[in-house]
Amino acid sequence: MERHSNELKIRFGVWGAAAAMVLAPASAFGWRDAGHEIVAAAAYGRLNKKARVEVDRLLSIAITPAGRMEPADPAKRFMHASHWADDVRSRLPETAPEHYIDLPMPSDPTPPPDDLPEPDNVVVALGKYVKTLRAGGDDAQSARSLRLVVHFVGDIHQPLHCATRISHELPKGDRGGNLFFVNLRDGTGTSQRVKLHAYWDDGLGTLPKEGPGFAPPPDEEIPPAMAEVLQGHPDTNPEISAGGPFYFHGWAEESKELAREAAYAKLKPEDSPSAVYITKGTEVARRRIAWAGYRLAALLNAIWPDQN
Repeated sequence: MERHSNELKIRFGVWGAAAAMVLAPASAFGWRDAGHEIVAAAAYGRLNKKARVEVDRLLSIAITPAGRMEPADPAKRFMHASHWADDVRSRLPETAPEHYIDLPMPSDPTPPPDDLPEPDNVVVALGKYVKTLRAGGDDAQSARSLRLVVHFVGDIHQPLHCATRISHELPKGDRGGNLFFVNLRDGTGTSQRVKLHAYWDDGLGTLPKEGPGFAPPPDEEIPPAMAEVLQGHPDTNPEISAGGPFYFHGWAEESKELAREAAYAKLKPEDSPSAVYITKGTEVARRRIAWAGYRLAALLNAIWPDQN
């Protein structure tokens, strides 16, 4: 998710159409709605019976603030609930820092600032909202916490949600690639300047596109996109379960290292990503989305384990 108010204004239609056309390429959110829906779809099919019953029950509860209209079908409702945290972010400003963690990643001898990462971050938020779900109690709070957990598990697996590049030019960091621009070239030689963060939010251009007014892509586009993401990334990899289902800090550290190895690797500001970069980055993005889905299922199954 982007962190700047101007991009939120674009998403919710506060600015005019001309501004949206100019800035839309940089106004991506998380893995975009499509990426979050793929994470949720991969997780939902792996929930145990008790977890699925509880998830379906909580998501049937109306909460404030309301997001977009959620479908009646439980599986689709779970998918759409995955981007509720983005849909209502302008009305929940207190959750803004909970979508990411700025783990410093020096690119030169410049020392990282002492105030990073911020105390409110995605690792802390996941711990907080999971605690609410495990405690049970107030259904309205649990319904809200569930939506946030589903979203933040997706966010923490996006490499640039867990790293900020420290440099002489940006001693406070580049805000997870939000201040790091690259130039994307198409087959005609046309170049488009975008934020590195937004480029990765979009799965390096491989995720289904949003509809008019930043609506999620059509539901029927998610299953084939999920199949493509999961291909070659089976849930049997032992690294997925390493550390257990509550290993939030470890997931963030994984993302930070992938930011170093893939997102920023051999790339300078204003560069055009090479074919090798795009191939590796696409594979990494798909693997992280797949692992987010598997880990989300394991997390929810651990919160609501089957008794049998």
